[in-house]
Amino acid sequence: MNPEFGYIFCSVLARARVYIGGVALELEDAGHPHAILFELDNGAWSRWSMEQRLAGICAFRDGGVDKLLCVGETGEVEVADSEGADEERIGDASSGPNALRPLRCVRIVGDHAYAAGAQRQVYRRRLDTAGWEAVDRGCAIARGSADIGSFHAIDGRDERLLVAVGMGGAVWRCADGVWQALESPAGAALECVLALGGERFLAGGAGGLLLSIDGASLRTIEHGLSGETFVDCAFGFGAAYLCTDRGSLFRFEADTLTRVDTGLAPGGGGGALSYADGLLVFVTDARVLSFDGARWTEHDPAAE
Repeated sequence: MNPEFGYIFCSVLARARVYIGGVALELEDAGHPHAILFELDNGAWSRWSMEQRLAGICAFRDGGVDKLLCVGETGEVEVADSEGADEERIGDASSGPNALRPLRCVRIVGDHAYAAGAQRQVYRRRLDTAGWEAVDRGCAIARGSADIGSFHAIDGRDERLLVAVGMGGAVWRCADGVWQALESPAGAALECVLALGGERFLAGGAGGLLLSIDGASLRTIEHGLSGETFVDCAFGFGAAYLCTDRGSLFRFEADTLTRVDTGLAPGGGGGALSYADGLLVFVTDARVLSFDGARWTEHDPAAE
């Protein structure tokens, strides 16, 4: 645990290449928009900063080059690699993301990165080409409308089948570019969604809410284990993992939810998960943990 930094996001590219998104607590307490990015490269940690609050991060490989996509809440983007960072903009401040219409999430699906947020806006970018396009016709809330809505998470089987979830338990499905609102049994906000294969998705949110989504059919999954809010999920080691706003971790397999014992007490609030190359990374406000299938390891990106 490091008293200078808090951790919010994580993205695993490979066992030897892990990224963490966080904040400097002194700057955060002062209300200064910023983000601190930490990179683990073959056992050595380094860090840099950007002057935007993050909506999310995603690591990817483009032409053999490892890159990190850093998406700011108000639409500013940095694509970083070992040579530096290129800056991009999603939409424009008048019609795209801004302080009143912030982005809330970013996810790589197939050969694209997707970013979504307030007013059910959705944008995407090819991983190998700069430039973002709106792909929210049919779901975005028009300016001046009395409708209220926000996407808090998005995922997809591939570019032809996406699911986005968010405010008020909303669930929207996009099949072949056509968005459709699904009848949701959830009355509380959904904060995470995960593609499980085929047309199956898992969504989680406030009060321990879990939803199974199969095509256009939704059902609530009763578990009785936790009333904490599920805030992120990832698939690894043959099962789905979910973390909560209180720093708890769960494993979901065959419609059964079980609590995961990392060997450490829950590390404060917040939570994010990422899996690749046989490594699951779990961050809370104060801790960064990794699991290789056999044991848990705690990291201090600021000290190592």
